[in-house]
Amino acid sequence: MEQRLRIDSLDLRRAFADVKFLTKSFNGQIDSLTYLHHFSFALQQPTRNNDVFRTTASRTDVGKFSVANRLMSTFNLVNENHQWLNQQPSDTILKRVVRQKLLSS
Repeated sequence: MEQRLRIDSLDLRRAFADVKFLTKSFNGQIDSLTYLHHFSFALQQPTRNNDVFRTTASRTDVGKFSVANRLMSTFNLVNENHQWLNQQPSDTILKRVVRQKLLSS
């Protein structure tokens, strides 16, 4: 039905919304002072790992699948440009990158 109606899957739409929400939060387009302390940045070392955020480990599913962890994991997965946290990418670019990264993984 998705193909017939030419709509994205729920996973793609959720990932797009997650990345868009996170970039808008860090760009000051959304008032986010109450929850930004939940995000932890990964130390940038010259390695193969280009993750921007460090997700937190948890013994329970509540912590493992928390909103903050999901947002950070999704951003790390589709991260193409570290500047997204400084400049909001266009929706077209963001959708293209999310589709490309999620469909290839």
